[in-house]
Amino acid sequence: MVSLGRRSVGKWLVVVFAAMGAVTGYVLSGVSPDYRSEARIQVVPQRIPADIVPAPAPLRLEDRLTTISQPVLTRTRLESLIRDLNLFEKERRSGVIMQDVVELMYKNISITVATGQAGDAPSVFIVSYTGKDRRAAQQVAEKIAGFVIDGSLKDGATRAETTSDFLNSQVEDTGRRLAAHDEQMAAARTVGGRDFALLQVEGEVIRGTYKSLLEKREQALMRVNMERRQIGEQFQLVEPARIPERPIGPARSAAAAAGGLAGLALALVVNLFFVTRRALTARATVATQT
Repeated sequence: MVSLGRRSVGKWLVVVFAAMGAVTGYVLSGVSPDYRSEARIQVVPQRIPADIVPAPAPLRLEDRLTTISQPVLTRTRLESLIRDLNLFEKERRSGVIMQDVVELMYKNISITVATGQAGDAPSVFIVSYTGKDRRAAQQVAEKIAGFVIDGSLKDGATRAETTSDFLNSQVEDTGRRLAAHDEQMAAARTVGGRDFALLQVEGEVIRGTYKSLLEKREQALMRVNMERRQIGEQFQLVEPARIPERPIGPARSAAAAAGGLAGLALALVVNLFFVTRRALTARATVATQT
């Protein structure tokens, strides 16, 4: 313990500053608490049996959420939310640029897969937002959940249409190859021999491929129609965002501890300042007397 000349004075200085810091931290933690609002969304399988319209290869829910979140949580969309709901008003008035405000908002958004679900494949995920205002937290979580649901519909439709377009192009390409092959077969039929036998085998392969592509194209067209009618796999809101009733933080005990440590550090700095000044004064006095 650094002393001011009397050990008890330095000790009480540290105690008082640490106590003041702890009380200040405890009080301030209750002045500006954080609130979190959550919405739960479930993945609902397609409503048409898979033996009629085969379901596409399943994606991990985490991967699909990542794919959907990228176009959903764009700067343009978040900036629009900030302005519409008048979020971060204090920060914007103080001169914080919009890019930094958007990044701050983005950090407060969470989209996570719910834990503790039965079965191997999770089907429920949570969209949440943390903010200083409980009503604003609920509004943002509600908006983001809506964005994610709309994004899943667009993503499903886009994937179905992309697959259908690809298969359609493959059918057309294979059809042209088959027509060209039939012409070769007609020309080689008059000659016969080994080349004609090879062309027959190639023709069977091309016809088999063409038939398979036609079947897949029909399935893809049905899937496009399913997505347009919104009867394919969907995200469904099972628990809407609510206004939070109690804050999630900061923890008042942790804030008090941090305030106490800050007070302790300040007390040591002040103590050291007075000791240094006292030592310099004493040295100057000795120098004057000599």
